[in-house]
Amino acid sequence: MSLRKKIADSPRVNRMVEALFASYVSFAYRSSRWQRSGFEEMDAAVARGEPVIFVLWHQRLIMAPYLFDTSLGRICALTSAARAGRLGGANSGAPWV
Repeated sequence: MSLRKKIADSPRVNRMVEALFASYVSFAYRSSRWQRSGFEEMDAAVARGEPVIFVLWHQRLIMAPYLFDTSLGRICALTSAARAGRLGGANSGAPWV
């Protein structure tokens, strides 16, 4: 296995990169003005206890806790087992499935 793959597959390196991304996204969220629009129907369904499928692709997955009102219910991420899926899903605020 190449050194690049060993580094990329290292759990310690992955956690460090995940923490950097999560910190940056959290900082950007706290230091910016955000407005959620078009989520009223989904929020109402979650509040009624109905299951909702909330789909995000690629780099948007890390924004899930800021797009989905987690005070209404749990969010569970279904991601690929590929490196990018693990990286994005680990700090999406959801358990990795």
